[in-house]
Amino acid sequence: LLARIEEPEPGNPFLVEHRGRRVSQDLCTSIHELYSILGPDLSTPMRAPAFAELGAGYGRLGYVLMKAVPGASYTVIDIPPALYLSQRYLTTLFPELPVFRFRPCATYGEVAQEFEGARLRFLAPHQVELLPAKSFDYFINISSLHEMTLPQVQNYFKVIDRLCRGQVLTKQWPVSR
Repeated sequence: LLARIEEPEPGNPFLVEHRGRRVSQDLCTSIHELYSILGPDLSTPMRAPAFAELGAGYGRLGYVLMKAVPGASYTVIDIPPALYLSQRYLTTLFPELPVFRFRPCATYGEVAQEFEGARLRFLAPHQVELLPAKSFDYFINISSLHEMTLPQVQNYFKVIDRLCRGQVLTKQWPVSR
């Protein structure tokens, strides 16, 4: 992936040059994480896999994922202001993709058609309760569970179990203060 994906300009990342290409630590970390999810050949058993990431930060993994996996959809579940940041970053980098931008909604039915037609989606944590069961092929959480209380973590594992029909990647700090 390093041969075909470069670090984008938005965000003004700290860059190094590797074999004539712009690379950052975030880009390398995201590529490694995507390989951890899909393997080195990036194969998925479906044509248009649905990914969800709880706590996506500014969207670094989403950028690599959308560049590397044709037809994928990517749903960010996060709190403000990170939700706004990832929405702005990813919609700037992928202006051609259909987007479900964050907004209040009371039921899934009122947004279902737009949500399902979008390839980039942005939700607040309470909104995942509205989603139908088994909505995602892959569910990702990187380095944010340690920021939560035990009841919150237990709730998110219930949410992940309800929403994920495939695989889960979690990467956490073993010790956090």
